[in-house]
Amino acid sequence: MLDVRRALVIATMMVLCAPVSLARPQKGHASWFKIVGRVQDGKGRPIHWGRVYLKDTYSHFLIIKQVSSDGQFSSALLDARLDYEIYAEQDDLSSERVLISGPNKAPEIIITLRLHKKEETH
Repeated sequence: MLDVRRALVIATMMVLCAPVSLARPQKGHASWFKIVGRVQDGKGRPIHWGRVYLKDTYSHFLIIKQVSSDGQFSSALLDARLDYEIYAEQDDLSSERVLISGPNKAPEIIITLRLHKKEETH
């Protein structure tokens, strides 16, 4: 009877510990990354104010970052297991929407977003 209980406890422990070991990042893969970059106008000059929008494509959680006076921005640490969409806006201008996807993200991604007139949808 003792051996059956021991086997049951061991089996339960293996089941409970399996997700933890599977969730560990593989060697060489970052579990966190950040995005840094700049926002430019249509002529390639840095904008002096605006916002960068960073959306988690799974839960649609939105992070809004202010652009500094020299057009620079940076994100906090982001979960490398998730995919993100990033774009910038200033008044009636917006940038292209860039998808940052895949499990092999670098620890730091550098991006430049260029603003242009928003296209009207009808």
